[in-house]
Amino acid sequence: MTSINSSIKPFSAMAFKNGEFILINEQDVIGKWAVFFFYPADFTFVCPTELGDVADHYSELQARGVEVYSVSTDTHFTHKAWHESSDTIGKIQYPMIGDPSGAKLSGNLVEHMNRYPISIRENIRVESISGDHVRTIALNTGEQIQTRSIIVATGAQWRKLGIPGEEENIGAGVAYCPHCDGPFFAGKDVVVVGGGNSGIEAALDLAGIVRSVTVVEFMPTLKADKVLVDQAKQRTNISIIANAACQEIIAAGGKVVALEYLDRVSNTRKRLNTDGVFVQIGLSPNSQFVSDVVECTAHGEIMVDNKCRTTQANVFAAGDVTTVPYKQMVIAMGEGAKAALSAFEYLLAHPAHRTDIEKQAA
Repeated sequence: MTSINSSIKPFSAMAFKNGEFILINEQDVIGKWAVFFFYPADFTFVCPTELGDVADHYSELQARGVEVYSVSTDTHFTHKAWHESSDTIGKIQYPMIGDPSGAKLSGNLVEHMNRYPISIRENIRVESISGDHVRTIALNTGEQIQTRSIIVATGAQWRKLGIPGEEENIGAGVAYCPHCDGPFFAGKDVVVVGGGNSGIEAALDLAGIVRSVTVVEFMPTLKADKVLVDQAKQRTNISIIANAACQEIIAAGGKVVALEYLDRVSNTRKRLNTDGVFVQIGLSPNSQFVSDVVECTAHGEIMVDNKCRTTQANVFAAGDVTTVPYKQMVIAMGEGAKAALSAFEYLLAHPAHRTDIEKQAA
């Protein structure tokens, strides 16, 4: 708790106070005593005055003229405002601020990690993992690293159509994540390629945002669960084209304008005008190098339990490369934290035997 009596940089942030959301700025705190509760959760659900965190002292604080605010560190614009406006709050070093894009977030995490004595190796590839109690990681450079625990967080990549116009129009109408990019197509016409569960779920999600969704499926029938297909057929702004082989994505003026496909029944090429193409034909986990070490699903996802443990005691995995559902950045980050804690727990429970190899791996 502190009293700010000098000028600070202008800022604005949403806060929870006296049972309601309010917009505060620097004028609300200059020259006053204030208590700020920063929570790593949406303050719609976590509020100290509502949950009783300060219930015993809240009246006393108010009587003394102390203002009490709840601010969520997960609401990036709120935390960013404080991070940019206050040296004290900035020292929290919370990495998830500002632009929430994958590239920007990765850069923030690297910057955060560089503050600590962590060895980082880039532009190299793991060829294989061998050993048992002490694992040997063989790199494509010929080097070998001995370690007593491993966390695999190699992610996954979207399976692509491999047709003309796809790669060059990514970000200009071609997308792979309906949750991330769907809002950019509000009120527009879009195509979802893929009639499996992910494709139909994407169509249902997008139907509430866009003007129309057309699902294009290669096979004669949709592969999604019947309950999903039934829901899609009930939506007036979802249409389905089956037996269609995508041929080319057409762009004009720097943005996607159409999808050309082959009607596999009539063997004729057709054009479907659209503002965007969402490719939903699955993910390919980057797990090939470890598939002979830990158990993976038929799709290549590393099987993990709720503590990110694989079928090998000292090998952990996190993020999109695993069986954990919902491939989202915030979920992957949480899983990474779990994997780190689990690996640390393993090392505490299995102290090193001081052989020459383990001295190097410890």
